[in-house]
Amino acid sequence: MAAVYPSWLVELGLASCGITKIPNLLIRLNHVEYLDLSCNKISGDIPKWIWERWTNDLGVLNISGNMFTGMELNSSVIPISTLSLLDVSSNRLQGQVPMPESSAEILDYSNNAFSSLLPNFTLYLRQTTYLRLSNNNISGHLPHSICNSPLEILDLSYNNFTGLVPPCLMDNGGFQVINLRENQFIGMLPSNISSACSVQTIDLQAEAVLL
Repeated sequence: MAAVYPSWLVELGLASCGITKIPNLLIRLNHVEYLDLSCNKISGDIPKWIWERWTNDLGVLNISGNMFTGMELNSSVIPISTLSLLDVSSNRLQGQVPMPESSAEILDYSNNAFSSLLPNFTLYLRQTTYLRLSNNNISGHLPHSICNSPLEILDLSYNNFTGLVPPCLMDNGGFQVINLRENQFIGMLPSNISSACSVQTIDLQAEAVLL
């Protein structure tokens, strides 16, 4: 008898199951909206069929806490138009940070080996309120356009960012938590902070930034 696959499944949680590869079952599923493969022992590349097969369906993808080293992508833009949460933290991913084309609300790339951001990465933050890039090897400047995003939580700690801290971080009415510790930022934060500023926590430890 031929195997019967539950192609109707839309949510699949396989966190902490000790699996070492992506189950073949997944490629048989037609309309996955939620996939959690976190805290396993999966290595290699994240296969391109995930983006291609569920490009108009996938809303939550959590593959954190594995040993992935790359993503099969044609560019640094993930071709999924429906993502609201992408968590690839605590893997071994390298190179340029890939951004979902549709702008996810929550993005976590922390604890990897990423080294750069797209030059126009802020264009992909139109709906993002939480961006965590901590504990990578990312270098470059933080553009002023970051202040045009709806971000509430921004964590860039433990990277190699350089240059001035955009003063608008303190003027933007949305930011609540800003963590820039252990980079190489320089400059001075504005002394006349806007009354619209909603920042509750800012961490500048080990930065050459004057308050």
